[in-house]
Amino acid sequence: MGAVTSDYRLSPLLAARLLGASLVAFGLLVFLATAVVVLFSAPVLILSLTVLGCVAGVFATGWFLTRKTYVVHLDAEGYHVRFVRGAGVNRAHWADVEDAADTRFRDLARSRVACSRASWRRRLVRSMAPAC
Repeated sequence: MGAVTSDYRLSPLLAARLLGASLVAFGLLVFLATAVVVLFSAPVLILSLTVLGCVAGVFATGWFLTRKTYVVHLDAEGYHVRFVRGAGVNRAHWADVEDAADTRFRDLARSRVACSRASWRRRLVRSMAPAC
């Protein structure tokens, strides 16, 4: 059996935002090419090639964001994290990993609430117990 690998990709919302930003950039490029053709009487071929290149660029960007871009890559040798600022160590072998933890704030807040509710219940039960 071959080596098992796992890739965790960008969220669809983030990929859509990045694709939107690239659409704005490609639109500005077409606008600049149009301005050059109109203001300097350049050949229309410049504008046509720019538009074709931008359309190809939009499709290539969409393909790259949905197929090739990953945030976390796990394989038999180790892991690799990309596009995350506070990731700590971005790449390591499994032999070098001592501890892995999920530190999402939302989960920490839930666990604290659950613990405080449980301790509140324990105190309530203890206060209701008859004294011996």
